[in-house]
Amino acid sequence: MLLTQLAFPAADSPKTEANVVAEITFDAAQPHPKAFLDVTLDVVFADPAGTQKTMPAFWAGGNQWKVRYSSPIVGTHRYRTQCNETGDTGLHGIEGRLEITPYTGDNPFFKHGPLSV
Repeated sequence: MLLTQLAFPAADSPKTEANVVAEITFDAAQPHPKAFLDVTLDVVFADPAGTQKTMPAFWAGGNQWKVRYSSPIVGTHRYRTQCNETGDTGLHGIEGRLEITPYTGDNPFFKHGPLSV
């Protein structure tokens, strides 16, 4: 497997290394009987320079949604969730941050970032 995943609940302030995937979990505050069909959750990440990137979260079963994010940019990345179910306080309007530190391992994919042409 080329990616290392670190899973964190949304309430934590997780840390990961540059180019390593972090997985953040969000727990719905109310039940959604047709979660896969009815709930859309996006997470807007802003890097230290303020550049924003929207990542779709996915339903992970039960009341959990997850988002995966990686970046080559070292520093504090902030995020905020946007859910179509605006009344669900566990999914909508959640703010947090992710600390990205320099990569220290020897995996060439993490050292140099994504492949490019």
